[in-house]
Amino acid sequence: MLISNIIDKDIKSVPLKEIIERNKSQGELSKKRKLFAQGELHVISAPTGIGKSVLSGGLGWATAGGKESEHYKLIKNILGDDWDTTKQPVEYIDGENGEDELYDRYGRANMDCPDNFTVLLPGTLSNIDELEAYITRRAQENKSKGDYTIFIDQPRCYKGYYSHQRMQEFYVALKNIISDYRKGGYRLTIFIIEFLEADTFCKPVSCENIAGTKELKRKAHTIVALCPCRLGEEYCFLKVLKCRSYNPGKEVTVLKRNTDNGVFFHFAGKMQEEDALPLPARKPTASAASPVFGKDTLDTSCASVVPSVHELYEETTGAVKKVSCSSKKGKKVTLEILQRMKQLHNQKIPQQKIANILNLSRKTVNKYLQQINQGTCAWDLSSC
Repeated sequence: MLISNIIDKDIKSVPLKEIIERNKSQGELSKKRKLFAQGELHVISAPTGIGKSVLSGGLGWATAGGKESEHYKLIKNILGDDWDTTKQPVEYIDGENGEDELYDRYGRANMDCPDNFTVLLPGTLSNIDELEAYITRRAQENKSKGDYTIFIDQPRCYKGYYSHQRMQEFYVALKNIISDYRKGGYRLTIFIIEFLEADTFCKPVSCENIAGTKELKRKAHTIVALCPCRLGEEYCFLKVLKCRSYNPGKEVTVLKRNTDNGVFFHFAGKMQEEDALPLPARKPTASAASPVFGKDTLDTSCASVVPSVHELYEETTGAVKKVSCSSKKGKKVTLEILQRMKQLHNQKIPQQKIANILNLSRKTVNKYLQQINQGTCAWDLSSC
């Protein structure tokens, strides 16, 4: 077959002048959107249980609610003047959190959820091919209607994720879908929620710690990481790992999880990354290493031993306030606790309620349930 017969006859180059003219209306707006620019591919990463879904949900609510919403003010307070957005439909493709988890996180406080924030629940799509086809269809349906934002939480939940070649193709396809959307005069923004891998979080993380293919790291406009913070389990810090048009400076943003009105992060202050990093775990004592403890227990103590006092900024006034912290010794998770945890989970009990029943943190419950579901738990719990 002649090479010339393979090429689509409709393919043709576009005059540069035409490209400039049809994007002129967006040129001035793009200068204001530096951290999470609209019409781009972004990555939010974190280790298990730190809060990548919480941050993503907050961004989604703020984008759907627009500038008049309380959620917009909340995110603006976290990200500062380098984040801006227009009110638009937001679709959250959730491969991980079911209805019970979403209700427990947002519904119990009777929150005013934006009507244009929609969720595609786990199990609706099964593999990367279906995910790509779905996003392609939704982009075609909305490209002439206005700006549109999609969150994908997380690609690893779909079959085909562990094929390096397939994921390279997937991320290239997402960039092409975003580019094609602009032809309608509007912008499609896609957030990828990914896993952050590190042997220890006592050292600064980089883009190399982001799970997934190098293609994702190359194609993404912005990559941020949520990292454990030495201030305690309810804190984390936000670090910008990559942004083509934004200088994050030397400080990181410290966030505090708040559950007064749904589960969201609030701005707690700025600090040097070296002061926010967890301290190395102390070496186990002889008694902790004994067979009595080593065989049937897992240590959930946080590696971050909290320092005595840190200075943070007051969330509302901007004034400096003192936050006194003390170290917290982790509870041991025994085989019996894991068995009970699985039984409660099988009864559709929300993770936060399981944590309350077992006197554990929700982060710990989430971590071990993921291990149980993935078959990577230290013990065989198949009989539970």
